Amino acid sequence: MTVGIQGSFGTLHYALLAFASASPPSHSQEPRAHPGSWLTKDLLERGFRPACNADYEDMVLKARHCDGSIQCHISTNGLISLHLDDEPVWARHYDPDNLEAALWFTAARTREVTVIGGDNLQISNEDIDVRTAASQGSLVTAKVPTIWTS
Repeated sequence: MTVGIQGSFGTLHYALLAFASASPPSHSQEPRAHPGSWLTKDLLERGFRPACNADYEDMVLKARHCDGSIQCHISTNGLISLHLDDEPVWARHYDPDNLEAALWFTAARTREVTVIGGDNLQISNEDIDVRTAASQGSLVTAKVPTIWTS
């Protein structure tokens, strides 16, 4: 998803990536009894900060850089993957010729990607619902560097 923020030089577009996981990464010491409950804690330890509301523009403007242990890898053929400690933990392939995807790729190329993560995110192919996570205090955000490959 992209967020357009109006500024004095027109609208700037920012790339957002929502991340949720069903199980802890292999390095996590958290038990697997409660899938997803490890995520907010792990991301906070990596420099993510709590997002106090479900406003995407506010999240983009207030997000800070994480500790560098998370990167967004993007290929020119449309593969986007999120890496924690150099291990891929999330990946999707998008058609770079699709209008929405092309806007996201352009925004990601000119700026870092704002990652939204945490417990209780409701993510589908059509929508990202962060309201529950924000109201429960489990929504976190950070800017992560992008690594482009061909």
